[in-house]
Formats: sequence, C-alpha cells, structure tokens
Amino acid sequence: MYSYSKIQTFISCPLKYRLKYISGIKTDKQFVEHLLGKVVHKTLENVYAEKMRGNTKTLQQSLAFYENNWQSNYTPNTIISEGKASDYLEKGVKCIEYYYEKHFPFEEDETLAVEKKLFFKVKDRQFIGFIDRVSKNGETTIIHDYKTGYEYDTKEDLQLPLYQIGFTQDSKQ
Repeated sequence: MYSYSKIQTFISCPLKYRLKYISGIKTDKQFVEHLLGKVVHKTLENVYAEKMRGNTKTLQQSLAFYENNWQSNYTPNTIISEGKASDYLEKGVKCIEYYYEKHFPFEEDETLAVEKKLFFKVKDRQFIGFIDRVSKNGETTIIHDYKTGYEYDTKEDLQLPLYQIGFTQDSKQ
C-alpha cells in the first residue's frame, strides 16, 4: 500500500525507504522537527475534536495540552539538529498562539472530521492517507493539512491533490 509519506521518503532518500519500508528496520530516534509537528498536530486535533463536541478550548488549555504532550513524547533519543529543545518547544507555542489569533473561536467553518483515514486508488495502486481536518463552509468542503516546519508550496506538493482524490472517492461510497 502506498502513502504520501512513503513516496516522499523514497524521493528524498531511496536507501531510507528501503531500510524502513522494505527491510522493516525501526529506530527509537526521532528528529525534534518531527516531534514539533506531531505535537502541534495533536493539539489542533484536540481543539477541533472538542469543538465538534460543543466545547471551545481556550488558548491556555491548548498550550497546557501541547506542553504535556511535548513532555510525554520528548525522549533522550530525540535528535536536535541545531539549537536547544526549548527553542522547538517555544516554536510550537508560537504556532499555536498564531493559530488562535487567526481562527479563535473556530467558527469560520464546520468541522466534519479530524484525522480522517482514507483508502483510495490512483490507477491500480492502493493508497492510504490521513487528512488532518475536513470542514465545510457553505457548500464548500475544505481539506486542511497543518504544516509547522517549512514554507509550503501547494503547486509543487502532491499531498493535497492525493487527499482530494481520496476524499472524492471516499465521498462517493
């Protein structure tokens, strides 16, 4: 089964793809950038899951959730490329604060799903994907994918087009 992350791994480093996905070699190491993205994602997932239940999380509640998740997932095996772990922790705080500035109280659209799992086909290949959030604004369905690590060029990246194909197929079922 294919996924966006498998394709990206192969494009960036075929050897890493082979070791990870073909040979099944696992590592207990994680890069701090991956940790940052994972914990910010979990925080935003929590914000919108609670919103779907009718609860609006305050910024303070979300920052506490973020910091608790950071502490739970940070290990001595976390690889820090440059700076200190606290720099990355603070970057995540700033991401969440900025997100709250732009979107609080999260009423610009209606969240339909968080971490929506998709199985879909492209040509004769089976794919799996996870959409961070699906929302609706009027008649428009929106696929959200959160990024924390870099400038995102939607014209160059395949992730959202793949997820659009998967969501379209999923909606027809």
